[in-house]
Parts: sequence; C-alpha cells; structure tokens
Amino acid sequence: MRLAPLVLPLLLVACAAPPSLTAAPAGNAPLAEAVAVRGGRADAVAYERARTDRILVRTATLALRADADEMPGLRDRAAALAESFGGYAAADGPREVTLRIPDPELEAALDALGALARETRREIRAADVTDQYTDLEIRLANARALRQRLADLLERAETVEEVLEVERELSRVTTEVERLEGQLRSLQDRVAFATVRLVLTPDVDPGPLGYVAIGVYEAVKWLFVWD
Repeated sequence: MRLAPLVLPLLLVACAAPPSLTAAPAGNAPLAEAVAVRGGRADAVAYERARTDRILVRTATLALRADADEMPGLRDRAAALAESFGGYAAADGPREVTLRIPDPELEAALDALGALARETRREIRAADVTDQYTDLEIRLANARALRQRLADLLERAETVEEVLEVERELSRVTTEVERLEGQLRSLQDRVAFATVRLVLTPDVDPGPLGYVAIGVYEAVKWLFVWD
C-alpha cells in the first residue's frame, strides 16, 4: 500500500490558509456554518467570539517623582504593590520598573501606584489582538488535527519507506504545533496581564547658581507673560 496519495491531501490542508473570520459581516449565520464545515466546531466558536468580543492587550506608563533618597524604597514598594494585586515585577532598573498586573486590576493598581509619590503622567494604551488570537487558535486546531491524521496513517504504514515518509511529516507538523502553542501562550499571557512601565524621576535641589537661573527665568517670563 502506497501512502503518498493519502499524505498529499493532508499536506494541502496544512498549507491552506486559515479562513478570515473577521472579514465576515456581523450576524451572518450561514457564513458561521460554512466556517464550521471548513475548519470544525472550534472555528465556528472562534468566529462567533471574534464577531461579538474584542481581545485587548493593554499597556500603561506611569511617571512618578520623589526625593532621590526615596528611589530604592519606592521601587520595592511598587513591586510589593504589584504582588498585592496578583502581579509581579518583571524588570527593575535604576529609574524604571516594569510591572505585570492582572488586566482587570489595572486601573486600581495604577491609582495605588500613583499614591506612592507625586504622579506626573499616566497613559494607558490598548492593542486589539482579536484577529491574531483567533487566527492562532484556528491554525493550532488545524495543525493538531493534521498531526492526529498523520499518527493514524503511521499505524497503517506497511513499508520502511512509508514509515519514514509519514514520520518525517509528523515531526514537521509536531514542531509547528509546539510553535503555535508557544505563540498562543505568550499572547494569552499578554492579554491576562497588563504591562505597566513605571518611570521614576528623582527631585533635584538646585545649587546657588541654579537658584540664580530660576530667578532670571522668572524675571524674563514676567516681562513677556502677565497673568
């Protein structure tokens, strides 16, 4: 028995691009059914979720000012505060701390962090990754299904040549499954935990010449700008 005629259709399925779910108009039930026929039940579920919900990766920047001698303690308090919200400190530098905060707790955590010192800037950004997330899920489901079909073919192989042929393709597909699983786990982590970039700036007391410069600046400003 030759397996090449059986392996070829599987390779064509593996190489086929996943259906574009977000291009479908909202409320198109027949299209959802067509997606289910082409890719299985998982595709239909992913389509419905992509149509109704959006998956976001949120990042925030929070800038604080404090006395220079408070900087080390401020970093430690920020890390402890992140842990109290179920997060953690991902990176720590002299003037910057990267925190990971569970996404539902982001606003409350920013309020608590802002109370640690004098807040000078706050910014929250959100990136919509719904298409990327859905595409990864579909590709992973298809790759897993292909891996299972190849495993079934391997059990039916009758010659050494057939075994080697299927094992080679099975190894390639398994590597692809592991790669997609890693990408999906990484994206899920970014969705579940918002990233907070905490920028710490120490206050600096001016020296004698600094006070002179400040006085000159205020005098010049008074010449041009009156309240």
